[in-house]
Amino acid sequence: MIFINNKYTSVYYKIIERSRNRKISGYTEKHHIIPKSLGGTNEPSNLVRLTAREHYICHVLLTRMTENNNKAKMVHAAAAFICWTSKNHARAIKINSRVFEMLKKLRQKNLIEEMSKLENKKKSSDGAKKLWSCAGYKQQASSKRKLLWKNLEYLEKMKQRKRTFKKVTINGIEYSSLKEAAERLNLNPSTISKRCSSKHEKFTNWNYI
Repeated sequence: MIFINNKYTSVYYKIIERSRNRKISGYTEKHHIIPKSLGGTNEPSNLVRLTAREHYICHVLLTRMTENNNKAKMVHAAAAFICWTSKNHARAIKINSRVFEMLKKLRQKNLIEEMSKLENKKKSSDGAKKLWSCAGYKQQASSKRKLLWKNLEYLEKMKQRKRTFKKVTINGIEYSSLKEAAERLNLNPSTISKRCSSKHEKFTNWNYI
């Protein structure tokens, strides 16, 4: 579900419904009921005409109707909406100081969270590189790997896995190996392997046997 079921959502849809059943003269703006950044389309059923004030209110409401990544997108859109002007949009919106502060705080929070994710990824990557640059760690990892291959149970598991994934079927055609499929389709074996493991609807007919 894209929107949270709360009072803000209720108010939002009341504005939308009111706009559908009226004839309005003067300046209006086009609004996507389901924002494009959340998967909305340009279909007439997803579009309404709002006054500049209603449009602004709807974008503020959207920041209260969403959560997680969707919320971050709506906060960014609301902040951009306030600052956006063009020759085709004659807005005269006075921003409430509390709303302005709320949007600024939410945007800052989202930016901090995004930066934190990037920093954690970098730390993880740097940590792995540092480990593998250590001669002692490499030797330890190599020794463990050699012991694994001496384990009969592990060897049997790997043989079984190899047998299980030996053949592939692509669009109803069976291939005896990834290599054969790669040669026939002029693709890399790794590409075929990824597509066979993929859950994307485009590759539903790409499977291991």
